[in-house]
Amino acid sequence: MNFKEQLQKDREEAFEVWYQRYAARTNLKQLMRISAKKGFTRTHINCLAGNDVDIRRMCSVEFLERLWGDFPDLDISREHGSEPGFIKSQRYNRIIICWGESE
Repeated sequence: MNFKEQLQKDREEAFEVWYQRYAARTNLKQLMRISAKKGFTRTHINCLAGNDVDIRRMCSVEFLERLWGDFPDLDISREHGSEPGFIKSQRYNRIIICWGESE
């Protein structure tokens, strides 16, 4: 294994450790069940909330791919852009998780 491959492996391992901690901390399945019991057919993850490491990793393609792998029967997509605000426009970057018809 060359040095570049070792660095990529280290990065993947660090992401996996972070994702496991994130999943344990947020309990996504429970959040989805709570939303479903309230009558909702979707929920979202705000990718711009949290500390710098969380934001960087939640905005990554790996995070989205990992969610697809963990929840293959759900529709998962990313929305990003900006919305007009009172003083200035507000940026958003969120992952939408759907399990029913759109609202």
